[in-house]
Amino acid sequence: MKVIKVERKVGRYPLNNRSVLLIDSGLGLLSVAKAIHMVYPDIRLFAIADQKGFPWGPRSADDLISRCIYLAKKGLKETKAEAVVLACNTASTVAINPLRDVLSVPVVGVIPAIKPAAHMTKTGCIGLLATEGTIKRTYIDRLIEEFAADCCVIKVGSSNLATLAEDKIQGRDLDYEAIAKNLRPFEDEKVDIVALGCTHYPLISGELEALAEREIQFLDTGPAVARQLARKLAEIEPEIDENKKESCLYYTGKGYDIQPDILHSFGFKKTSFLN
Repeated sequence: MKVIKVERKVGRYPLNNRSVLLIDSGLGLLSVAKAIHMVYPDIRLFAIADQKGFPWGPRSADDLISRCIYLAKKGLKETKAEAVVLACNTASTVAINPLRDVLSVPVVGVIPAIKPAAHMTKTGCIGLLATEGTIKRTYIDRLIEEFAADCCVIKVGSSNLATLAEDKIQGRDLDYEAIAKNLRPFEDEKVDIVALGCTHYPLISGELEALAEREIQFLDTGPAVARQLARKLAEIEPEIDENKKESCLYYTGKGYDIQPDILHSFGFKKTSFLN
């Protein structure tokens, strides 16, 4: 993976040797980790993939908030990270403010790129591809009303794309027909841009582009999250950590079958069970 070298200081404090904790229901956090690692490779990445709790979409708001707070506190105690990225669109719609209320470190969330999609469309018709849980959140309706009121917005809630993305990362055979089926609601419309409303989906963006019956641009929010994280880290004084741990992808379930070179390409040195 090509790493883009950039200026390591975007604010008062430098970014080298800083650390961040990403949290998600599964491997979708890898798309955000990759965006961070490509531009800011000196940031040490830690992550918790809540395999035991996957998927998060069907959970109630209260349950999801409790789960995110529990994992964030446990992860921060384990890693001493200086910021948290809630790398899940569904969780970010309900848990971002509760997390900020209880944590002493900056918390960055992810939201679908509806605003840039509305600015970039040439047909006036955009799509939102997300989990069923995210699609149903009133927060999404507010985003559309605020930033895409003049656009036709086609919303598609998927029940299987996140699992298919995890299959790809673990080297399993992909069900291309299942992927293509999620794109069909966009084919009969003039959709030219689709905002990806789940962090899992950029992991299969190549497949989405190849299987679309016509040219559609799929927007990933990972780079925007990376920039926001860098700004937040640059505003706070670095923590002194004499026992710096290696970048690690923690999991809460049975574990993932990820080849070391694939894992390293996302910025992680190893995996480990988090009890």
